[in-house]
Amino acid sequence: MVDDTCHQLDFDNTEEAQCIFRALHSNEIQSLLKSLAFMDAKRVITKNLLMRLDISLLCKEKGMNLEAV
Repeated sequence: MVDDTCHQLDFDNTEEAQCIFRALHSNEIQSLLKSLAFMDAKRVITKNLLMRLDISLLCKEKGMNLEAV
């Protein structure tokens, strides 16, 4: 069961999902989220916060080509 605050990422293939997973769990993204999130808030990670992430740029910088998957 989920409520109206849940978001889902859909992928066309496993490689794309794994690339995004690695990007979201990277030290850069984790550090950014920790610095921008309000840990005592009702919703620590918000849609607006997630929308600030440029995952495709991080993937390019890390050599993870999203277009190739």
